[in-house]
Amino acid sequence: MQQLLESLGLINYGIFHFNDIKFLDSIVTDIFNGAKADNPSTRLKNSSKLFNLLIEVKNLARENNSNYENINYEKLKPVLSFIESNYNKNLSIDDMSSFIKVSPQYLCRLFKKNMNMRPFTYLTKYRLQKAKEMLLNNMEMKIGTIYTEVGYNDESYFCALFKKNEGVTPSEFRNLNRL
Repeated sequence: MQQLLESLGLINYGIFHFNDIKFLDSIVTDIFNGAKADNPSTRLKNSSKLFNLLIEVKNLARENNSNYENINYEKLKPVLSFIESNYNKNLSIDDMSSFIKVSPQYLCRLFKKNMNMRPFTYLTKYRLQKAKEMLLNNMEMKIGTIYTEVGYNDESYFCALFKKNEGVTPSEFRNLNRL
C-alpha cells in the first residue's frame, strides 16, 4: 500500500477542504457496498474503485494547492488576453478553449476556480466595461454604434444586458456621468 501511495504522490499529510464531498462519498459508499459481496470479481472491481478513489483524492488535493492554482491562473492568462483582444467578435467557447488547447469543460472549470465566473460572464463584463468607456469617452457616438463595436448584434439585447448589470440604461449611464 505504501508503494501505491508513493506512486500517486500521496506521501505527505495535510488537511484539505473539498467542495464536492458528495462525489467522494459516493465512491466510498460504492466500495463499501462492494466489500459486502464475497466473490473474486467484486474484489477486483473494488480494488479498481479504491485506486480511482485515491486518484480523485490526489486530484482534488492538488486543486486545493495554491501552487497548482497559480499554474491554472497562468494557463488562463493567454485566453484572457485573447478575449480582451477579440471581445468585439462573435466568440464561442470552442474559440476560447482551443486557443489554450483545452476542452470547453476544462476552460469553464479554470474560469470558475480562478475568476469565480464562467468564460461568457467574463466576456460580458469586459464588453460592458468597453461600452462604458465608449459612452464616456465618445459622447457623440450613438448607442447603435457602440453595441456593435463591443460585439453585440442586437441593440435591445445590449441595452437590457447593460441595464441588468449596471442598473441603468446606456443613455442614463452617459447622462449620469457627463462632466
